[in-house]
Amino acid sequence: MTQSEFPALSDWAPTRDTLSLYAAAVGVVPQALADPHPKWWHVSLKVQEEGAATIPIPHPGSSDTTFQLVMNLKTHTVDIATDDGEIHSLSMTEGLSSTEFGNRLLSTLRDLGITGEFERSKFENDEPRAYDPQAANDFRVILLNTAKVLDQHKAGLSGESGPIQLWPHNFDLAFEWFGTLMVSSDENGETKEHPSQINFG
Repeated sequence: MTQSEFPALSDWAPTRDTLSLYAAAVGVVPQALADPHPKWWHVSLKVQEEGAATIPIPHPGSSDTTFQLVMNLKTHTVDIATDDGEIHSLSMTEGLSSTEFGNRLLSTLRDLGITGEFERSKFENDEPRAYDPQAANDFRVILLNTAKVLDQHKAGLSGESGPIQLWPHNFDLAFEWFGTLMVSSDENGETKEHPSQINFG
C-alpha cells in the first residue's frame, strides 16, 4: 500500500460531513423508489470509479425505464443518470446546506417526472456545508482502494457474503458475511429467522 493509494486526509472533516449529509439526501431516493431488499441493500451506494452510485432505480412513471444517482467525486456533482443517456448534474461545491441540497435534488427529480414519499428528515440540516474538491478526490481514491482490499478479504471467506456497500446513513463502507447459525428477530410483531452475520468494514 502506498501513499498514492491511500492519501492522507488531513483537515477534511468539513468535507467528510458534507459528503455524509449529501449521501443521506441521495439515499432517501432508493429507499422510497427502489425494489426493496430484505437486508436493505437497495438503499446503499456501490463504489465505482467516479465515487459511489445507487443501484438502477425504476422510474415511477415508466415500468421499463430506470435511473441512477451518482456521487461523482471527480466532477464534484451528484449526477442523475437516466438509461437513455441523459445526465442532470447538481454541484456539491456551492456551500448549500444539506436541506437545500436535498430539496434541490428532489426538485430536479420532480422536474424529470420522478416523485415519491421521501424521508426528508434524514438529510435536513440547515448549516452551510464546506467542500474541498481535493479532499473529496483523495477520499474517492481511498474508497476505491479500500473496496479492493475488502474484496480481496471477501475472496478468502467461505460461505455467502454480501456486496461491498457504502451506507448513506452512517457513511461507512462494509460488507456482510453470513454464517450457518440461524437467529430469530421480531419484525413488526412477526418472528423471522435470518442467518447470523458479521460486518467487515
